[in-house]
Amino acid sequence: CTFRNVDESAIPYLGYLPQDLNGEDVFNYLHPEDLPILKEVFGVAMQEHGKPVKGKGIRFKVKNGGYINITSWWSCFINPWSRQLEFVHGKHFVTKGPQHTDVFADPIKNESDRALIPVEKLMRTNANVKDEIKEILSKTVQRSNFLDVQTSSSSKTKNELSSFMGSLLEEVAKAETSKLGR
Repeated sequence: CTFRNVDESAIPYLGYLPQDLNGEDVFNYLHPEDLPILKEVFGVAMQEHGKPVKGKGIRFKVKNGGYINITSWWSCFINPWSRQLEFVHGKHFVTKGPQHTDVFADPIKNESDRALIPVEKLMRTNANVKDEIKEILSKTVQRSNFLDVQTSSSSKTKNELSSFMGSLLEEVAKAETSKLGR
């Protein structure tokens, strides 16, 4: 689970440049106690076959070592031929900024951001939860379930696909425009 295509608008919230995050493991930036929340939302997103799913709030590490609180909408794109996950898309909204607002500063040791459970137990739990998340995301979507979702509301699915493709094209156009502007 790595970052790809991090939007430049995230810089003032995170203190990282997009190239600092692209290709990095997502789990290294999430608060360890919030991994079960992410596991739950990814499980639901995989079951929803591309429909956006609102996640509960999670904490995301900023460059200065603190955390921001974010709420996210998640959706999965399932390849209709292989029935495998192609990518997960997240749209994130900051609900609370970091305690130390200079997100570009060197990491600050912050007592209030420390985990509340013993480190050894937290590390074992995190490894298990990370593996469980990866397992959820690697499962093949059952054809019957996938087809049921597709055929149960054919016109709705077409509208959702059209909307998704429109959004995707807008994002590509926006990215191209920003590249041309540099």
